[in-house]
Amino acid sequence: MNEVQRHTGGMQVSRRAGRQLQSISDSTLVRIADVAAEADVQTARVAAVTSVGAAAMQSVSLVAQLAQSAELMCPNAASEINLIRSAVAMSASQIVMETTNRTR
Repeated sequence: MNEVQRHTGGMQVSRRAGRQLQSISDSTLVRIADVAAEADVQTARVAAVTSVGAAAMQSVSLVAQLAQSAELMCPNAASEINLIRSAVAMSASQIVMETTNRTR
């Protein structure tokens, strides 16, 4: 049962019982709305981390390709190029982790 069914009667219900049933029904609807709102927040958090992670992976891939090309053009600079490639990858990773922490 996904929806709260309102008590419509059929038998005589005291006013007090009717108010209690209505209160339970109202409380249930509020709790369901709270859960739905929390689900929306969690979905947005996942989307944010996914978006930042995807952008980071794309950037790191581009830098890796550029580094490979640069190494072919200038083999003597390979260690410096790898240092820069690693720094970019570490920075991108750090940004992804910061995003994850901010969304908690």
